[in-house]
Amino acid sequence: MNRKRIKIAIAGTGNVGTHLIRRFTELPEAVTLTGVWSRRPDEVKKILGNCIPVTDDPAALLPADVVVLALPDRIIGEFSKKFAGKDVLTVHTSGVMPKEILHTRRKGILKFPSA
Repeated sequence: MNRKRIKIAIAGTGNVGTHLIRRFTELPEAVTLTGVWSRRPDEVKKILGNCIPVTDDPAALLPADVVVLALPDRIIGEFSKKFAGKDVLTVHTSGVMPKEILHTRRKGILKFPSA
């Protein structure tokens, strides 16, 4: 079966974001990691090398099918405004924030099963 790879961008390079980046790069047949946003892109580039675009410009994450906001709860809503009006599914990884905090039309929460 010939499946289309999903294009995913990640905003955030903390614990959750880093784990997602590692996992998605292990799935090249299913996922294209289109970019990573960080407040400190030069530091992240030292870790990731040049295999994935790293930026401090949220607009550079597009085009993507999904933008994952692996960010602190206090900035999720404000950061999501950068994707308002774009045709992209925006999801956050917070365990406590509702999806309504996102200022995008297509939104959701990326939940992980309990261990």
